[in-house]
Amino acid sequence: MYKDCESSPERFKRTPFPGWKLETIKFLYERRHVLKSGHYQIEVMANLDQLPAKGALIVVTWPKVKDGLGFPARAFAIVP
Repeated sequence: MYKDCESSPERFKRTPFPGWKLETIKFLYERRHVLKSGHYQIEVMANLDQLPAKGALIVVTWPKVKDGLGFPARAFAIVP
């Protein structure tokens, strides 16, 4: 199913942690108006290279977190 997928929480302690650069966030927020209206960004998704370039549907779910800055999400792909 997922090759080379680590299950250790230690992988999240590495530095630098993979994520968006500040200039990317500014561009998405200021120029594209993303994240202003209750939209979320999703970081650190694994195995996206195993999906086709077109046609897959990515489903993401997460708990409702009041005033939270970050939280884990469950994501999976449906491939036709």
